[in-house]
Amino acid sequence: MKNLILAIATLAFSAQVNASTITLRLEVEGLEPMKGQHYEGWNIVDGKPLSTGRFSITKNDKIFMVDRNGRLKSKVGSHGAASFKVDRSHLNATVFVLTIEPNGDSDNGPSDIHVMGGDYNSHNIVDLSIGHGSSIGNNFSDASGGFILAATWLVETLIAFGLLTLLEVRGLTLPTRTSGKWGHIVGSVQHQEWW
Repeated sequence: MKNLILAIATLAFSAQVNASTITLRLEVEGLEPMKGQHYEGWNIVDGKPLSTGRFSITKNDKIFMVDRNGRLKSKVGSHGAASFKVDRSHLNATVFVLTIEPNGDSDNGPSDIHVMGGDYNSHNIVDLSIGHGSSIGNNFSDASGGFILAATWLVETLIAFGLLTLLEVRGLTLPTRTSGKWGHIVGSVQHQEWW
């Protein structure tokens, strides 16, 4: 079981003179297929997020555009490389952010779960990183405490069936976030006989 997403990525865009659309080329390594969620790219233009499109990665490493409910629409790439068409309003983007969005999301803005981001350079290329200020960050040197890394539904199921009866929450200290969320932090437990 993989516990965290570690990814490296590069994004570049190109536009032909008088073309109505821009092609964004995303090259990524390490993003995982997800259930109940999808990825969405965001260009930040004049401080406002513009969606570059929602996508999902399949188990056989194909990349598909998806609708807001996570249903596959069209193949846009495979093996870590994909191309997306966006309108010319994206030409003035200064930052790119990749988020994880829940399927069925009715909000037109980015979620608080920013996987990685980066600043566009003068060649319209972004080196995406989890360490970018808009992302989850990569400095956990001040983190301390205990934690459970588990899906919320798993904890709820264990409690419902009486398999998990006592959670004694201990303090967990994480680095300060400037925006967004770390995720669902349950806390730590003392050793208990759960079944």
